[in-house]
Amino acid sequence: MSYTPELKTEFRDTIAPALQKKFGYKNVMEIPQLTKISLNVGMGEAVQDPKKLETAVAELALITGQKPSVTTAKKAISNFKLREDVRIGAKVTLRGDRMYDFLKRFISIACPRIRDFRGLPKTFDGRGNYNIGLTEQLTFPEIDIDKISKIYGMNINFVTTAKTDEEAEELFRSFVKRYVLAKKCMIAREVKRERLAKRYEKKIAELKEAGDYEGLSKIPRNAFKTRQRNRCSVTGRPRGNYRKFGLSRIALRDLA
Repeated sequence: MSYTPELKTEFRDTIAPALQKKFGYKNVMEIPQLTKISLNVGMGEAVQDPKKLETAVAELALITGQKPSVTTAKKAISNFKLREDVRIGAKVTLRGDRMYDFLKRFISIACPRIRDFRGLPKTFDGRGNYNIGLTEQLTFPEIDIDKISKIYGMNINFVTTAKTDEEAEELFRSFVKRYVLAKKCMIAREVKRERLAKRYEKKIAELKEAGDYEGLSKIPRNAFKTRQRNRCSVTGRPRGNYRKFGLSRIALRDLA
């Protein structure tokens, strides 16, 4: 039995008919769809230390599941000590099933891991394509923080067949509607901690009263109330929250 990505099946069965109905397409070929995803990493320091580029290429392969191609300088720039045809970056272009698999991991796992995430910016290029820049590769769970030698950013380009930004925005909104663009994983983690704390509340009190610190050390650390944090129910932000509303000041201002 052949494998079909979940988002690809959803696009074919649900998203495409909804887009056709909303924009009134007469032909199914007019429906905008995602054609490819490109990831680009620039490593200017590779001029002095080529090993840093090799590390970036290996990490990009881990993230995408595809071997990256190395990019070279098109012209020499003396101020940057750059010569023509020197290797200074890497890129990967994803299509087909790998593209849909990466998109699902990006919107459901990587996006909530972005530091101080408030949702994806509307950075469309006017021709139906979407671009986003990441400041660090640690956003992706495939990267082990203990093994990295340098933190670097990357640019991700989503290419679609949409003719306008409105069509492209509706396409992406349809893809991500199942995954709330906020730190829902953090919110779910706090709910688990609350349940765990209630389960061990009586046992912890008994051990504290008996002075059994060895027994306390065997209790899961997330079972203690000190591990819980108040988070916004919309964005998952841990700071600047109003307990009365369960919202952060940013979410409250957006709703006002």
